[in-house]
Amino acid sequence: MLLDGSKLATIEAFHEALSRGLHFPDYYGRNLDALYDCLTDYDGSPLTIHWTSIEDSLKLLGERTTSALLSVFKDAAARNPSLIFSTPDSN
Repeated sequence: MLLDGSKLATIEAFHEALSRGLHFPDYYGRNLDALYDCLTDYDGSPLTIHWTSIEDSLKLLGERTTSALLSVFKDAAARNPSLIFSTPDSN
């Protein structure tokens, strides 16, 4: 899954893109705890999430929100072997 930070101007848009793209359940809470839970519960075939334009995310979402999202993705990928998270800097 590709997350283009230049096209996700709000945290709500970010959660919506994830929910649609990863087919999260209807009860997905659209918050960081719920995101972590859905990512760590994922048990399908290997899934790669690649987040581009992080500089734009920093401007649009702010440093605090962007950093929190990065932490959730990295922590979830460390816990779930089926999840691969990457950014342009990590390739």
